[in-house]
Amino acid sequence: MGFLNFFFTSSALASAATAPLPRFTKRARGKIVVEHTSINPNKAAHIGHVRNAVLGDTLVRILRATGHTVEAENYIDDTGVQVADVVFAEQFFNQEPPKDQLIDEWAWDIYTKIQLELAGNEGLVHQRG
Repeated sequence: MGFLNFFFTSSALASAATAPLPRFTKRARGKIVVEHTSINPNKAAHIGHVRNAVLGDTLVRILRATGHTVEAENYIDDTGVQVADVVFAEQFFNQEPPKDQLIDEWAWDIYTKIQLELAGNEGLVHQRG
């Protein structure tokens, strides 16, 4: 099991997209898992997330159309330790989200601020844990 990241030039992608479908008929054994999008809930969503969703979903549909067994994964709100860091930062800096700023923008700002603080203060890293 492993991961495969790949990149296309615009011309290669256009060529592949317009090629006859039989070109893609060699089938992989087993199941193919495609993870895409998975927006970080601690920062503002942006157009790149839409692009990733479109590309990921398109790849899944192409693979399924050519007979592959595909599982699509999108870890929506996979918050992990980032939320704990935001809560810790809110307490550490004694700050609440300002009324004139979107909560996701504020969370990204304070998350970045605590990461910089943690990087420069090893004692604080142990306090957090």
